[in-house]
Amino acid sequence: KLQFLYLIGHQSASARRARNRRPAMQELNYDAKHFSSGTYTGTITTPEKLQLPLLATLHFDAEQGTITGDIEDHHAGKLDISGTFNKSAPYDFKIVKADTTYNGFRQNLNLIGRYKSPAGKGVFQLQPERIIAQASSGKPLGQEETIQELIGMGFSEEASRQAVVVKGLAMSEAAEYLLNPDETTAASEVLIERFKGMGFPLDKIEAAVAKCDGKEDVALQALLAETEEGA
Repeated sequence: KLQFLYLIGHQSASARRARNRRPAMQELNYDAKHFSSGTYTGTITTPEKLQLPLLATLHFDAEQGTITGDIEDHHAGKLDISGTFNKSAPYDFKIVKADTTYNGFRQNLNLIGRYKSPAGKGVFQLQPERIIAQASSGKPLGQEETIQELIGMGFSEEASRQAVVVKGLAMSEAAEYLLNPDETTAASEVLIERFKGMGFPLDKIEAAVAKCDGKEDVALQALLAETEEGA
Protein backbone atom coordinates (compact mmCIF):
# COMPACT_ATOMS: atom_id res chain seq x y z
CA LYS A 1 0.00 0.00 0.00
CA LEU A 2 1.07 3.56 -0.54
CA GLN A 3 2.61 5.35 2.37
CA PHE A 4 3.19 9.07 2.27
CA LEU A 5 5.60 11.42 3.94
CA TYR A 6 3.67 14.07 5.79
CA LEU A 7 5.01 17.54 6.34
CA ILE A 8 5.66 18.21 10.00
CA GLY A 9 5.34 21.58 11.63
CA HIS A 10 3.34 24.72 11.18
CA GLN A 11 1.62 25.34 7.85
CA SER A 12 0.33 28.71 6.82
CA ALA A 13 -3.28 29.17 5.72
CA SER A 14 -2.14 29.70 2.12
CA ALA A 15 -0.15 26.46 2.20
CA ARG A 16 -3.18 24.55 3.45
CA ARG A 17 -5.37 26.07 0.76
CA ALA A 18 -2.81 25.17 -1.92
CA ARG A 19 -2.67 21.59 -0.64
CA ASN A 20 -6.44 21.23 -0.74
CA ARG A 21 -6.86 22.53 -4.28
CA ARG A 22 -7.49 19.74 -6.78
CA PRO A 23 -4.89 19.72 -9.58
CA ALA A 24 -6.36 20.57 -12.99
CA MET A 25 -6.75 17.68 -15.43
CA GLN A 26 -5.31 18.02 -18.91
CA GLU A 27 -7.64 18.51 -21.86
CA LEU A 28 -8.25 15.05 -23.30
CA ASN A 29 -7.63 14.07 -26.90
CA TYR A 30 -9.70 11.17 -28.22
CA ASP A 31 -8.01 10.86 -31.63
CA ALA A 32 -6.06 7.73 -30.68
CA LYS A 33 -8.16 4.55 -30.60
CA HIS A 34 -6.24 1.96 -28.63
CA PHE A 35 -4.68 1.46 -25.23
CA SER A 36 -1.14 0.11 -25.61
CA SER A 37 0.31 -2.75 -23.58
CA GLY A 38 3.87 -2.30 -22.37
CA THR A 39 6.02 -0.71 -19.68
CA TYR A 40 5.28 2.78 -18.37
CA THR A 41 7.18 5.28 -16.24
CA GLY A 42 5.86 8.38 -14.55
CA THR A 43 5.13 10.10 -11.28
CA ILE A 44 2.56 10.10 -8.51
CA THR A 45 1.86 13.35 -6.69
CA THR A 46 1.02 13.10 -2.99
CA PRO A 47 -1.43 15.40 -1.15
CA GLU A 48 1.64 17.35 0.01
CA LYS A 49 2.68 17.97 -3.64
CA LEU A 50 5.59 15.56 -3.43
CA GLN A 51 6.31 13.87 -6.76
CA LEU A 52 7.41 10.24 -6.42
CA PRO A 53 8.40 7.80 -9.19
CA LEU A 54 5.84 5.36 -10.53
CA LEU A 55 6.59 2.31 -12.71
CA ALA A 56 4.05 0.00 -14.34
CA THR A 57 3.81 -3.00 -16.62
CA LEU A 58 0.32 -3.11 -18.10
CA HIS A 59 -1.43 -5.53 -20.44
CA PHE A 60 -4.71 -4.41 -22.04
CA ASP A 61 -6.92 -7.26 -23.24
CA ALA A 62 -8.98 -5.76 -26.06
CA GLU A 63 -11.47 -8.64 -26.13
CA GLN A 64 -12.21 -8.69 -22.41
CA GLY A 65 -11.63 -4.99 -21.69
CA THR A 66 -9.44 -5.91 -18.73
CA ILE A 67 -6.06 -4.76 -17.44
CA THR A 68 -3.46 -6.95 -15.72
CA GLY A 69 0.16 -6.41 -14.69
CA ASP A 70 1.90 -4.66 -11.82
CA ILE A 71 2.65 -1.19 -10.51
CA GLU A 72 5.70 -0.24 -8.46
CA ASP A 73 5.78 2.91 -6.34
CA HIS A 74 8.44 4.53 -4.19
CA HIS A 75 7.28 3.05 -0.89
CA ALA A 76 5.22 -0.11 -1.39
CA GLY A 77 7.33 -1.74 -4.08
CA LYS A 78 5.89 -3.85 -6.91
CA LEU A 79 2.36 -5.21 -6.50
CA ASP A 80 -0.03 -6.93 -8.92
CA ILE A 81 -2.95 -4.96 -10.27
CA SER A 82 -6.27 -5.65 -11.94
CA GLY A 83 -8.58 -3.33 -13.77
CA THR A 84 -10.93 -2.51 -16.62
CA PHE A 85 -10.89 -0.01 -19.48
CA ASN A 86 -13.30 1.49 -21.98
CA LYS A 87 -12.45 0.80 -25.63
CA SER A 88 -14.48 3.80 -26.82
CA ALA A 89 -14.72 7.45 -25.80
CA PRO A 90 -14.10 8.67 -23.15
CA TYR A 91 -11.37 5.95 -23.07
CA ASP A 92 -11.32 5.80 -19.28
CA PHE A 93 -9.86 3.09 -17.06
CA LYS A 94 -9.85 1.88 -13.46
CA ILE A 95 -6.93 0.03 -11.85
CA VAL A 96 -6.91 -1.50 -8.36
CA LYS A 97 -3.67 -2.28 -6.49
CA ALA A 98 -4.17 -3.63 -2.97
CA ASP A 99 -6.08 -0.82 -1.22
CA THR A 100 -5.27 1.86 -3.81
CA THR A 101 -7.52 2.73 -6.77
CA TYR A 102 -6.38 4.55 -9.92
CA ASN A 103 -9.02 6.20 -12.11
CA GLY A 104 -7.98 7.96 -15.28
CA PHE A 105 -8.02 8.49 -19.03
CA ARG A 106 -5.72 7.91 -21.96
CA GLN A 107 -4.19 11.11 -23.36
CA ASN A 108 -2.79 9.89 -26.70
CA LEU A 109 -0.26 7.28 -25.52
CA ASN A 110 -0.08 8.58 -21.94
CA LEU A 111 -2.20 7.62 -18.95
CA ILE A 112 -3.31 10.35 -16.54
CA GLY A 113 -5.74 10.51 -13.66
CA ARG A 114 -6.32 10.46 -9.91
CA TYR A 115 -5.66 7.87 -7.25
CA LYS A 116 -7.24 7.21 -3.86
CA SER A 117 -5.66 5.31 -0.97
CA PRO A 118 -6.14 5.17 2.81
CA ALA A 119 -3.35 7.73 3.12
CA GLY A 120 -5.02 10.28 0.86
CA LYS A 121 -5.72 11.35 -2.71
CA GLY A 122 -3.55 12.71 -5.51
CA VAL A 123 -2.81 12.62 -9.21
CA PHE A 124 -0.64 10.37 -11.35
CA GLN A 125 0.71 10.27 -14.89
CA LEU A 126 2.40 7.52 -16.87
CA GLN A 127 4.25 7.70 -20.18
CA PRO A 128 5.05 4.60 -22.29
CA GLU A 129 8.66 3.50 -22.15
CA ARG A 130 8.27 0.41 -24.30
CA ILE A 131 5.17 -0.59 -26.23
CA ILE A 132 4.22 -4.22 -26.79
CA ALA A 133 2.18 -3.55 -29.91
CA GLN A 134 -0.76 -5.78 -30.69
CA ALA A 135 -3.28 -5.51 -33.47
CA SER A 136 -6.70 -4.75 -32.04
CA SER A 137 -8.21 -7.46 -34.26
CA GLY A 138 -5.66 -10.10 -33.22
CA LYS A 139 -5.07 -10.95 -36.91
CA PRO A 140 -1.97 -10.48 -39.11
CA LEU A 141 -1.97 -7.06 -40.73
CA GLY A 142 -0.92 -5.75 -44.12
CA GLN A 143 0.97 -2.49 -44.49
CA GLU A 144 -2.08 -0.23 -44.73
CA GLU A 145 -3.78 -1.96 -41.81
CA THR A 146 -0.59 -1.65 -39.73
CA ILE A 147 -0.40 2.05 -40.54
CA GLN A 148 -4.00 2.56 -39.45
CA GLU A 149 -3.35 0.68 -36.20
CA LEU A 150 -0.33 2.92 -35.48
CA ILE A 151 -2.39 6.02 -36.22
CA GLY A 152 -5.00 4.66 -33.82
CA MET A 153 -2.30 4.43 -31.15
CA GLY A 154 -1.63 8.15 -31.54
CA PHE A 155 1.27 8.30 -34.02
CA SER A 156 1.04 10.59 -37.04
CA GLU A 157 0.20 9.14 -40.45
CA GLU A 158 3.42 10.39 -41.99
CA ALA A 159 5.62 8.89 -39.27
CA SER A 160 3.67 5.63 -39.40
CA ARG A 161 4.14 5.34 -43.16
CA GLN A 162 7.83 6.09 -42.78
CA ALA A 163 8.21 3.24 -40.29
CA VAL A 164 6.09 0.67 -42.13
CA VAL A 165 6.59 1.43 -45.82
CA VAL A 166 10.08 2.93 -45.94
CA LYS A 167 11.68 1.07 -43.03
CA GLY A 168 9.69 -2.12 -43.65
CA LEU A 169 8.92 -2.63 -39.94
CA ALA A 170 6.17 -4.86 -38.59
CA MET A 171 3.69 -3.75 -35.94
CA SER A 172 5.72 -4.11 -32.72
CA GLU A 173 9.00 -2.93 -34.27
CA ALA A 174 7.29 0.07 -35.88
CA ALA A 175 5.66 1.09 -32.59
CA GLU A 176 8.97 0.93 -30.73
CA TYR A 177 10.75 2.79 -33.53
CA LEU A 178 8.16 5.58 -33.41
CA LEU A 179 8.20 5.70 -29.63
CA ASN A 180 12.00 6.14 -29.53
CA PRO A 181 12.99 8.23 -32.58
CA ASP A 182 16.69 8.72 -33.10
CA GLU A 183 18.57 11.69 -34.58
CA THR A 184 18.53 10.10 -38.03
CA THR A 185 14.76 9.84 -37.91
CA ALA A 186 14.42 13.49 -36.91
CA ALA A 187 16.72 14.57 -39.75
CA SER A 188 14.75 12.47 -42.23
CA GLU A 189 11.50 14.07 -41.14
CA VAL A 190 13.00 17.52 -41.71
CA LEU A 191 14.03 16.53 -45.25
CA ILE A 192 10.61 15.07 -45.99
CA GLU A 193 8.90 18.31 -44.95
CA ARG A 194 11.34 20.36 -47.00
CA PHE A 195 10.83 18.31 -50.17
CA LYS A 196 7.06 18.32 -49.68
CA GLY A 197 7.26 22.10 -49.74
CA MET A 198 9.00 21.84 -53.11
CA GLY A 199 6.04 19.94 -54.54
CA PHE A 200 7.51 16.43 -54.88
CA PRO A 201 5.12 13.46 -54.33
CA LEU A 202 5.30 12.02 -50.81
CA ASP A 203 5.97 8.43 -51.90
CA LYS A 204 8.92 9.55 -54.07
CA ILE A 205 10.26 11.71 -51.23
CA GLU A 206 10.15 8.86 -48.71
CA ALA A 207 11.96 6.51 -51.08
CA ALA A 208 14.68 9.08 -51.85
CA VAL A 209 15.20 10.07 -48.20
CA ALA A 210 15.45 6.43 -47.14
CA LYS A 211 18.36 5.90 -49.57
CA CYS A 212 20.24 9.18 -49.10
CA ASP A 213 21.84 8.40 -45.70
CA GLY A 214 20.83 11.83 -44.42
CA LYS A 215 22.42 13.71 -47.34
CA GLU A 216 20.02 16.31 -48.68
CA ASP A 217 21.84 16.87 -51.98
CA VAL A 218 21.80 13.15 -52.77
CA ALA A 219 18.07 12.91 -52.09
CA LEU A 220 17.35 16.02 -54.16
CA GLN A 221 19.34 14.69 -57.11
CA ALA A 222 17.39 11.41 -56.96
CA LEU A 223 14.07 13.29 -56.91
CA LEU A 224 15.07 15.52 -59.81
CA ALA A 225 16.33 12.56 -61.82
CA GLU A 226 13.07 10.68 -61.31
CA THR A 227 11.07 13.77 -62.24
CA GLU A 228 13.01 14.10 -65.52
CA GLU A 229 12.48 10.40 -66.30
CA GLY A 230 8.75 10.74 -65.79
CA ALA A 231 8.50 13.90 -67.90
